[in-house]
Amino acid sequence: MERTVTTTGVGTASAVPDAVALTVAVRQRADSVADALAGCASAVEVLVATARRFTAEEQVATRGFDVDRWHDRDGEPTGYVATHTLSVLCPGFDQAGDLLTALADDVGDRFAVHGVRPTLTETGTLETQAREAAFAQARKKADELAALAGQRVVEAVRVVEGRDHDVPFGGRAEMAFASAGGTRFEPGTTDVSAAVTVTWRTETA
Repeated sequence: MERTVTTTGVGTASAVPDAVALTVAVRQRADSVADALAGCASAVEVLVATARRFTAEEQVATRGFDVDRWHDRDGEPTGYVATHTLSVLCPGFDQAGDLLTALADDVGDRFAVHGVRPTLTETGTLETQAREAAFAQARKKADELAALAGQRVVEAVRVVEGRDHDVPFGGRAEMAFASAGGTRFEPGTTDVSAAVTVTWRTETA
């Protein structure tokens, strides 16, 4: 009977993010739906024009749109509010801060920020490094376990990306948002993680 040992390794690779993903919105309150829609549309035109001064046209996209009744503090309906949510991918942290400042100036009180997320525009190299680290950790564990049983590792006979019995994954980006002062942002680091489960054939040492 073939003797084997199965181990799981987890690896992580880090890099400094090179872009900022912004989630922004325009909100327009009005007495009628038509006025709310018109005011929201005009503000979005300004927002998009401003954003495209800082990033490529295809990096500005609609993510949501809705119109709701607006209620006062007593819960009474007092009009309508239209909300248009967009995502903007901005290259560079200084540019992202300048973009938010410009949006606040140009759009005014109808402008809102829903999220700021440092990100990497390309993660392929990090994913490869994370997998290599995960495989190395799995081999180290296998060597230790095999030695305890008076065996030595000969070769890998089965490799599964991810943890065995879990949904396989090639990497998970964990974004670190370090700090913000006004509309200035610090990139922190981005971690990409990977896991591999490896079955190794062993033989008597």
